[in-house]
Amino acid sequence: MLQSHDVSNAQRAREIRAEFINKNSESLSMDILHFMYRRLGFGNFVFKDSSGTPVMEAENLHEFMEKFKIIPDSVLEYHSKRNSFSTWLMARGEINMAKQLITMKFDDFATTSELKKACLDVFEKEKLKKLRGRIINFNPSLVTSNRFIIRLGKGSLGGKGRGMAFISNFIENIDFRRIVRK
Repeated sequence: MLQSHDVSNAQRAREIRAEFINKNSESLSMDILHFMYRRLGFGNFVFKDSSGTPVMEAENLHEFMEKFKIIPDSVLEYHSKRNSFSTWLMARGEINMAKQLITMKFDDFATTSELKKACLDVFEKEKLKKLRGRIINFNPSLVTSNRFIIRLGKGSLGGKGRGMAFISNFIENIDFRRIVRK
């Protein structure tokens, strides 16, 4: 963003593909706010088609991942060419996902289906990584894994349950290779 009281600098901003905001604008604070929402990834994620027309919107990460599964190819192409997904995820603190997605270039994939699958794989891998070493509430999709301690009921854990939770967290989050080398 280029912010100046000299309106002739608007042309210079366009040349370097930057936003221009006039410091003398009566709506200066709103202009800055709109810039932050549009260009820096804050606010809801607005899925747009190839012409830039909004198609759907996601308020949070869960909605984003669910809607990502059903977006048309034109929406995937539009956003992946602009790195919109990684920008929005980075603004939400989803740094690992954002770093992985920013390396995926649209032209590196033969089809949009391959790109979508690669992105969904990143989402799933990071989601499972966050659950490592934690006690999670029962979820049918996780029953096939033996990596999680799953809570079936409500209430507090007993001593054995807390011990299992501690060991699970320890095993999942300690880098044993680093310990063995010493």
